Amino acid sequence: MRRPAYLCAPMAVFAAMLCACADGSSASHAVPAAGASSGSGAGPQARGARPDAVRRTLALSACSSNGTGSFVGAAHDGGFAGGYDSVLVGGYRNNACGDETSVVGGSNNLISPGGAGGSFIGGGESNSIDGGFGAWSAIGAGSGNAMSAAYGFIGAGSNNQITADYSSVVAGLNNKTVATASFVGAGAGNNITLGAWYGVIGGGRGNTVSGYYDDAIVAGSQNSATGGDEFVGGGYKNSVSADDAAIVGGTTNSVTAQYGFIGAGTNNTVSGAGAYIASGGYNTASGEGAVVDGGYLQTASGAFATVPGGYENVASGTYSFAAGARAQAQQTGTFVWSDGSDGTAFLKSSRAYQFLARASGGFTLYTNPGSTVGAQLGAGSGTWASLSDRNAKTDIVPLDERSVLEKLASLPISRWSYRTEQGVRHVGPMAQDFYAAFKVGGDDKHITSIDEDGVALAGVKALHARVRALDAQNREMRAELRELRAEVRALRER
Repeated sequence: MRRPAYLCAPMAVFAAMLCACADGSSASHAVPAAGASSGSGAGPQARGARPDAVRRTLALSACSSNGTGSFVGAAHDGGFAGGYDSVLVGGYRNNACGDETSVVGGSNNLISPGGAGGSFIGGGESNSIDGGFGAWSAIGAGSGNAMSAAYGFIGAGSNNQITADYSSVVAGLNNKTVATASFVGAGAGNNITLGAWYGVIGGGRGNTVSGYYDDAIVAGSQNSATGGDEFVGGGYKNSVSADDAAIVGGTTNSVTAQYGFIGAGTNNTVSGAGAYIASGGYNTASGEGAVVDGGYLQTASGAFATVPGGYENVASGTYSFAAGARAQAQQTGTFVWSDGSDGTAFLKSSRAYQFLARASGGFTLYTNPGSTVGAQLGAGSGTWASLSDRNAKTDIVPLDERSVLEKLASLPISRWSYRTEQGVRHVGPMAQDFYAAFKVGGDDKHITSIDEDGVALAGVKALHARVRALDAQNREMRAELRELRAEVRALRER
């Protein structure tokens, strides 16, 4: 296969290029009409005219001759290696004008004169490295990419722009970084603004990092990070605007307080320092250290308040807790759990450190792993039922009811008040006296209701037996009395 003449006579081609610019005109040449020859057998056919939106004019900054020690392989239609020890391997209207710069191929690529030493363009179309700022930078390929920073890198894509040192755009469309040591992986229309040092956008569309350092957006669309040390994982229209805060994903979530966090969901807002929303929708954590784990329309506005999930719960008291549906823990230290059985009514705390729970189906509390022993509060009931099934008991021993009655007779019964319960009076024995008398229960500090009830029932039975005996004696005495009266009447009648 016959090689083109320009490869066989490179000096002739180089001389032709110099002559073309000898009149002082720029290195940018008019594009020949489609099908026109670039020279009689001197090279490949010229390309047709290109749209202005794609073509870049290099007239103001391109070089017009080759530099000392430069190398030109197969430049076509006005390409030069104008810098000292520069290299132009080939392509169409490419120019490597900075010292020790290289352009491998493509078309209309430019490394302009000035301080862009050591820079590189691999290929593509209309890519440029600014000679005033782009030392030791590189553009791999793509179209319309622009570099005006030192030690920068653009891998490929279209219309990507870097204007800050040590920054990178790997690929994508219309991505831009003007912050030092920042990075855009791919996507479209992503932007790292001035001052957002070390910022990162992995990909996505229309994301913006505009904080002052160490911000990152991994992916998604129209997300923003405007503070420092922030993170957005992905999603849509998520916004982090406070230091050391993060949003993992979701839609239209916002963190505006330091150390805040949102995991996912939609329209969630964290405005309390160190507050947290795991997921859900339309939730708010505005108290310091407040937590919403999930659910819908939840509010944790008290400091260190918690809503674990559910619907329309509000934890507005400090250290408060609200869960279920329509529970409101409004004062400090309150715990409110609501089953939501009433479709509209809220269960609300009324004083600090209160525990409220609504379970219209009843309560059951188990005290063993098998969930067989415990106490129940039936649906609609106001009394606790303790387990007393014979099948759940062992070591059953008959009780000496008379002995119980005697001990009851000597058991002190008093009126008293708890030291922590102001103005409320109670009646009953002391736990120490009760335990000493009957030796039942877990210790001598408590009296279980089932033991107290059992002792009372044993006493009642003993009294019942005594009353029956007295009734029998009374009947006998009455019979004897009737007999005596009859004898007295008979004596009187004699």
